[in-house]
Amino acid sequence: MRKTYVLFGLAFTLLLVALVLGLPRQVTRPPAAVIPTPPTPLQISAQDTLRLGRLVTLQGTLSSPVVLSNQSGQLQLLLDLDAGEVKTAARPPMSIALVIDRSGSMAGPKMAQAKRAAKALVERLGDDDEVALVTYSSDFSVDLGLTRLKGQRPRVLRAIDEILDGGGTNLAGGLTAGLKALYPADNARVRRVLLLSDGNANQGVTDPATIAALAAQGRQQGITVSTLGVGVDFNEDLMTMVAQSAGGGYYYARDGAAIAEAFDAELEGLLKIAARQVEVALELAPGVRIEEVYGYRTERRGDRLVVPVGDLASGAHRRIMIRLAADAAPEGARPVANVVLAYEDARGSDEEEYQGALSVAAVADAGQVASAQRPEVVEAFTTAEAAQVRAEAAATFANGDRNAAMQQVRTSLGTLKAKNKALKSPKVAAQVVEMERALDALGAARPETEAGKDLVKSEKLRAYESFVY
Repeated sequence: MRKTYVLFGLAFTLLLVALVLGLPRQVTRPPAAVIPTPPTPLQISAQDTLRLGRLVTLQGTLSSPVVLSNQSGQLQLLLDLDAGEVKTAARPPMSIALVIDRSGSMAGPKMAQAKRAAKALVERLGDDDEVALVTYSSDFSVDLGLTRLKGQRPRVLRAIDEILDGGGTNLAGGLTAGLKALYPADNARVRRVLLLSDGNANQGVTDPATIAALAAQGRQQGITVSTLGVGVDFNEDLMTMVAQSAGGGYYYARDGAAIAEAFDAELEGLLKIAARQVEVALELAPGVRIEEVYGYRTERRGDRLVVPVGDLASGAHRRIMIRLAADAAPEGARPVANVVLAYEDARGSDEEEYQGALSVAAVADAGQVASAQRPEVVEAFTTAEAAQVRAEAAATFANGDRNAAMQQVRTSLGTLKAKNKALKSPKVAAQVVEMERALDALGAARPETEAGKDLVKSEKLRAYESFVY
């Protein structure tokens, strides 16, 4: 009996063990690793290009769609203007004031060529066009008031033939008289002063800024002034400044024979004119400043900085290059400027205005900023900066310091070559060749000679043309 109890107990114990072993087991596991959700990339829209206009179109491009956040920096703005081809054959009537220097230095071949070129221009104008003739030396005179050419062409040509030279150079007086001669003309007409000089303004008003202001006042009345410097003794800085202030062209005629070529170029533009009084204005965003505008004089109108471009012929191209500085901004959209294009259709009285905004994105990734640079803008500003050095070196050379001028060009040449290793730009390569040529010319010429003076004027003209064309 006791043996039976023992067996029964053993069986009961085995049953309990089996029950325990058969129960589900509770396993403690370490908490699962938390996989972070990747952050959503910062989506910032940038409007770094724009296109405006109809008859005249403006293509605006910033040097990059992104800037580095929380750091001040620079941006370059490239504005390309193109005047469309005018389909109609008719052109607006023109009123032209020829303002010709008759100072003693114009005597001989220069005066003879100036008369010949002026007469050729008159012969090519239409019967409905008008001409005024103003001459100046120590004084100035209106030799012929504004005259419609129909039936009066011989009279106009005779007035040109009768110009006599002698005296100083009252350029401001001649310019003022030329502008006043065009004030009575109908505003629907193209009104242009063509100012010719071979010397420095040494009579009457002689301050360049004041003379340029006279031209700017004429432009505000709808009159454009183009300038022609003859020979090597005129003030090229003054003549360029007057043309820039009045939205006109600047020409350099090395000798009398080149006067006709300059007159022809001016008349070709007038005969194909598409738009008048073309202007580009910038309304800058807070924290954005203009550091430099290449090749143009500007004026402030309220919150707008205005760049006067002047009249544009059909098919003409102009370029405006502006260097901007921007204060530090946090990550996100960064407004830069509102761009305004305004002009008048030369074949009607329509005034057109177009506007568009430019902006960039401020980001924290310096690599993204470096890789986003627009090569075409970098190329344009690289060549412009090199051209500017050449103009500055020409001024240094004109002041008598040839060695310093050569060093300016040499230093810039080294920088330009280094930049072009990355850019690999044919245009920059061409500028390298031009700078090497300029360096050789500076080394061969002397500032006081006629060749040296011609070099100065030629270098400054090349720089001006590289800025605006």
